[in-house]
Formats: sequence, structure tokens, C-alpha cells
Amino acid sequence: MYDKFEQLAFDAQPAVAIFANEPATDWVLVGLNGGPLDSASVADLNRRGLTFAGVTGLVGGQPRTCLDRPLGDATVDKISALFVGYFVARFVDAAKAAKPKDDSEAFLWRLWALKDPRPDA
Repeated sequence: MYDKFEQLAFDAQPAVAIFANEPATDWVLVGLNGGPLDSASVADLNRRGLTFAGVTGLVGGQPRTCLDRPLGDATVDKISALFVGYFVARFVDAAKAAKPKDDSEAFLWRLWALKDPRPDA
């Protein structure tokens, strides 16, 4: 049986861990799909006084979040904006990396641009 954080991490795509300091003035989102953090990242989190605050992600296209402690509305809004930026950056990168397998899209654009030879068109 998984706890609520593990369950969300398994169900969400993408899923990120939220690290925040106690007054919640500094936070970081760490992707959970890339394996464990390297020692430099862990050292940076420790240096900044950031501790685990929860998990957020998309489950079936819907945002889901589990928090370890209550956070103010303004903090949740900022973390939500960070997550959108995190997600969009990866989505755009993936879309740019995906190349068409053939020239069918270009063919369809050329076809659409042709003049209609019918007299009543």
C-alpha cells in the first residue's frame, strides 16, 4: 500500500515533488520521472533550507496535489504557476523533438493550396 504522495507520483504524468522552506518563500519543483537527485542538487536543497512539501502532477489531464503541510493561497498559486511552466517547457521540447515520419503534412498543405478547377467553386 502506497501513501498519498507515492500514489500520486505513480498516477501522475508528469509528477513533481515540491520542496519549500518553512515560511514558504523559496520553493523548487523536482521532476519525479528522472530518477534520484544527484548530490549537487541535494546539497543545494539543503543549503537553501528546503524540505519536502508535497507532490503535484496531472492525472488524466486533471491537476492533483498532495501537500505535507498547509500552504497559503498565494504560495499555492505561485507553485501552480511554476508547475505550468515546468509542464509547458517539457511539452514544447517534446513537440519540437517529434519529427514527422514522412512528408504527409507538407503534402496536405500543398493539396489544400491548390486552386479548385470547378467552375462553380
